[in-house]
Amino acid sequence: MTTKITGTETQVEIGANTTSTATSYTNLTDKKIWRYDSSKYSPAPTTYFEAVLSNDTAGQTSYVALYTDGAACSSQVTGSEISVTGTTWSWVRSNSISLSSGTDYTVCIKTSANTAKMTNAKIIMDQSDATNGVRDVELYQSQVNAIMTDAEGFNPGIHASQITFEGGTFNYFYESTMKTSAGTGYARLYNSTAGTAITSGEITTSSTSYTRIRSGNITASMPSATGSFLIAQDLDTQAKNSATNTTSLANSWIIVQVSNLSNTSNTVYADLYNLTDGTSVTGSEVSTAAVQTITYLRSSPITLTTGKEYVVRTKTSSADSVPYYTYNAKIIMDQSDATNGVRDVERFHIYPDL
Repeated sequence: MTTKITGTETQVEIGANTTSTATSYTNLTDKKIWRYDSSKYSPAPTTYFEAVLSNDTAGQTSYVALYTDGAACSSQVTGSEISVTGTTWSWVRSNSISLSSGTDYTVCIKTSANTAKMTNAKIIMDQSDATNGVRDVELYQSQVNAIMTDAEGFNPGIHASQITFEGGTFNYFYESTMKTSAGTGYARLYNSTAGTAITSGEITTSSTSYTRIRSGNITASMPSATGSFLIAQDLDTQAKNSATNTTSLANSWIIVQVSNLSNTSNTVYADLYNLTDGTSVTGSEVSTAAVQTITYLRSSPITLTTGKEYVVRTKTSSADSVPYYTYNAKIIMDQSDATNGVRDVERFHIYPDL
């Protein structure tokens, strides 16, 4: 049961569908801000920057690059600049780049002349380890991906389905790049399926320029669904203002910090236990190490003692909090007598308790 993940790719959308006539690098009008934290990735990722670009004029070149976030584009990430010449939309990716932990990054754009055009830009982080597996990663479930404003009241945002992850430690946060024209701007994570706001999922800003705002840990308030009965939950971003000001969200996302992912094969066990005497029934233990497979198991013949109470016990070899599921467990009693026939038997009628 369970096999390690040996490779994964994380994509972080920090671009926008936008244009620019600037011939020097400039911030996007509604820029997104992303923070890199190297402690959230094991093994360390190989990182790239990519975008889809074109220009409105043949022979002219559109450029984008990754920059340390600031009021102006002044500190470019070495090797991140990519470009497209001409009017055909093209996907381009940089060579691998190096990022500094604890640093905020954003996208800047320029053109050689006329108008640069961009549909998106992403930071790509590839992790690979065939021996130890991927143990830690930070994931982004996008909510708002284009400018969202609200002049009054709460409005629905972008929907995203959330199902509980398993097999490691998972911590959830809500984040947005946001600003307000005055007063205070608000954004919150809202469970539209349940019709309730996520507790501690509201963030605020009084800044009139775009700022990255992250909530505290909201793991305990996130909806979950486990086992065979998975119910997707639709999570929305909602925004409001403190008065007649305007709140603007360049983006929002749910951050899932994953750590201690299992990287070993695990075995699940079940046995019959004599509750009266406090002992396992000899020969009753069954087990499986099958991965994502419902497995039927039966013990060899076992001996029971009359007048004793029995229960089923289960366990796993996993030390990484990997869940397992027992769908049913039965005691099978076969009776056979070709000469005299079966004369006495005790039957049990099970009623659903779900």
